[in-house]
Amino acid sequence: CAFRCGPARNQVLPPRHQDVRIEQSTCHYHGGAVPLPNALATRATRLARGAVESLPSPRGYLGVDLVLGEAPSGEQDFVLEINPRLTTSYVWLSQAVSVNLAKLMLDVLVGMPVELCGEPRAVEVSADGRVWASEEAGLIESIHRASMS
Repeated sequence: CAFRCGPARNQVLPPRHQDVRIEQSTCHYHGGAVPLPNALATRATRLARGAVESLPSPRGYLGVDLVLGEAPSGEQDFVLEINPRLTTSYVWLSQAVSVNLAKLMLDVLVGMPVELCGEPRAVEVSADGRVWASEEAGLIESIHRASMS
């Protein structure tokens, strides 16, 4: 989950899924997608919001990495870390929503009320960093693998 945080509020952006698998004792990234199905999005948002709200005065763009366990109740869910910076998932989000996220981040920082309108469009990311809208045949944008580190 990612948040735009400012003095008036902490606004969550559509939660994303990242496919990370452990193969031969090493983590491997296999891409991801946005948005999450509603039940998972609700669990992810609730957990991430609690983590962000535990910070003294969050400001700017925060990414919350978390793991959702198998239990539908969320009892196996946990937060891994909070990233106080833009992450590569910002690129997917900018393709999934129909607004300028950078401008909205600045608006939130100065306390302006801002809202995301409408549902995010489905976006997928390949392991090599290509980003595309799921419902479209063509490639929207390519991200160099080096920018993922």
